[in-house]
Amino acid sequence: RTQIRNENPRLEYMNLLRLNEDQKKEFEIVQKKYNHFFTDSRKSLKKRHLELELEKMNDNLNLSKIDNLIDEISKIKSEEKKMTFRKDNELRSILDDRQVRIYEGFKKRRKMIARRSKEMIQKRK
Repeated sequence: RTQIRNENPRLEYMNLLRLNEDQKKEFEIVQKKYNHFFTDSRKSLKKRHLELELEKMNDNLNLSKIDNLIDEISKIKSEEKKMTFRKDNELRSILDDRQVRIYEGFKKRRKMIARRSKEMIQKRK
C-alpha cells in the first residue's frame, strides 16, 4: 500500500481515489462551488467567537448580547454542517462504488485526527 502525501489534502485524496480526467474536472467544480462559502463561514465564525470572548471580558456583562452571539455561532455551525453534507453528497455522486468507500475512509481518518488534535489541545489547557 503506497502512501501518497501532499501538502494539499484535496490533492491527496484525489490521488488516492484515482479519478479519471472527467471526475477530476467535476471534483474541482464542486470544490470551488463550496470553497467560497466555507471561507466566508470560517471568517464569520472566528469574528463571532472573538466578539463573544470580548463581551465576556466586560465588567458589565450584557447577557442578551452574549446569548445572541452564541445563537449566531450555532447558526453558522449548523449552516456549515448542511453545506458539508451537500458538498459530500455531490462529490459522492461523481465517484464509483470503490471510490466512495475510499473517500468515506479518508473522511473518517481526517475526522479522527481532528478529534485527537482537539483532545490534545484541551489537555494542554
